[in-house]
Amino acid sequence: MKEPRSERDPPGIGLYVHVPFCRRKCRYCDFYSRPPQEDPAELDRFVAAVAREAELRSKGVRLSGQADTFPPVGTVYLGGGTPSMLGAERLVTLLDAARDRLDVSSDAEITVEANPLDVTPGWAGAARAAGFNRISIGVQSVIEEDLRFLGRLHRAPDGPRAVETAQHAGFDEIGVDLIYGLPEQTPGMLRERISRALDACRPTHVSAYQLTYHAGTPLWDELRAGRCRRLSEDEEYALFVTLHEELAGRGYRAYEVSNFSLADEHRSRHNSNYWRHVPYIGLGPSAHSFDPPVRSWNVSDIGAYCSALEGGSLPTEGSETLSDDQLAAEMVMLALRTTDGLDLGRYGERFGRDFLEANEAAVQSAIDRGRLVVAGSHLRPTRDGLAVADRLAAELT
Repeated sequence: MKEPRSERDPPGIGLYVHVPFCRRKCRYCDFYSRPPQEDPAELDRFVAAVAREAELRSKGVRLSGQADTFPPVGTVYLGGGTPSMLGAERLVTLLDAARDRLDVSSDAEITVEANPLDVTPGWAGAARAAGFNRISIGVQSVIEEDLRFLGRLHRAPDGPRAVETAQHAGFDEIGVDLIYGLPEQTPGMLRERISRALDACRPTHVSAYQLTYHAGTPLWDELRAGRCRRLSEDEEYALFVTLHEELAGRGYRAYEVSNFSLADEHRSRHNSNYWRHVPYIGLGPSAHSFDPPVRSWNVSDIGAYCSALEGGSLPTEGSETLSDDQLAAEMVMLALRTTDGLDLGRYGERFGRDFLEANEAAVQSAIDRGRLVVAGSHLRPTRDGLAVADRLAAELT
């Protein structure tokens, strides 16, 4: 096992592990996942394959610029799918595999996503004892009718119960996921839902995502068949403003379009690194890796993924090499989704150009419309800018 790095070392790269299993696909989900086979051997095979992938990627990975060394891993995130349904023992095996094969820092942020139904005292205690120090619980709503519409298996009381169980197990960093923007939802309805969720859960972090309709999902089919209605842009904007106002009023600071924390120290370091364009490794079916200027992705098939690794090959499906202009545009797009905004000095050092000079007219137009402000060395979106972050980035690149 590699020696842990000193806490004085700078933050490292990110490690994401995609666990592609879930008991049932939610009606809105387009991530690669499916229910496992009845034979639990499939889960064990998957865990062994991830351990093998970590070993192969630790050899010759160029992330540090040197073929014979491996950069420190500052954040580990197990997402999915539903990582918690693997059970505590398999989760511990996955985390141990990462630590044994990669240079995971001693103070790494280590997160696991969990379904409320999986968060039992035994599971939560074992996960915390193994070294997971952050948990993200898929509460989505504490309103029963919302959960039924979304196709969730858990009931309204299960989310708050899971948060309480995680707290008793010793988790200090507890995030909850919420979904808003359901058909016919009004600002008043959203205010009630936020209030009830926060009163019941009292998390340190909130990720609140506006409902989206992805092609190929049951919800998309219902939309096309006219059995549900997508909100208009004006309605979505009103809910976005309501969300940010209500969470701010309860002490949750927005630091990204959909992410809020009680204080800066409760931000997700892992997700923040994505928005800062920090390199990362993805393990598991469909997982992506970013080793500038190259982005690569794994095959989106559990069987093919495991077979490749059992044969000694990486399960890479494809890759692309990004140009400087593409990397610059991506950096701007990601930064403008955050309240910190674009670090103009870092941009200039990285790409050898002055962003404000190169985009003077577009930046001034956005400032005049109340969507951007220049704050010292940063170009920051206002709340109205965050509401149209992707469109704003497209205007500037």
